[in-house]
Amino acid sequence: MLKLLRINIYELKQYINIAFNDDYDFINYYDKNTKIKTIEELVEKTNEKILDYPSYFGTHYSYRVDFDNKSIGYLFITKKPNLLVSFSINKKYRNKEILKNYFDIIKKELGNSFCCLLYKENIRAINWLKKCGMKPEDGNDVYVKLNL
Repeated sequence: MLKLLRINIYELKQYINIAFNDDYDFINYYDKNTKIKTIEELVEKTNEKILDYPSYFGTHYSYRVDFDNKSIGYLFITKKPNLLVSFSINKKYRNKEILKNYFDIIKKELGNSFCCLLYKENIRAINWLKKCGMKPEDGNDVYVKLNL
């Protein structure tokens, strides 16, 4: 069973590490301006960016994602505005059923109206969110904005 457990933002890094573990392909989908070369750098940069969000959005929530009592990833969101900021589960658990449940849990937390900004390079996540019903709108040279 998939579930979210609320955690402190400073605990998030260990779950980011779990989510990105052995996902060497993800480096190709990350912000090209950061020049990330390793999973360790990817985890560090993602965590740094998340830790910056509270200075812009007061209402934020960090979660670890568990499947059958085993941690498999993380979720970071803001409310006011409803924004899906950062999310991932370990590639071993990315199957149709778990991914559907994951999006259902995200919707339960954010409601039926939220947006997500993703780097244009992150085609994998953009396509997944589109399959989940999110609609892309014109962004800029860096981001794609998706709305539900």
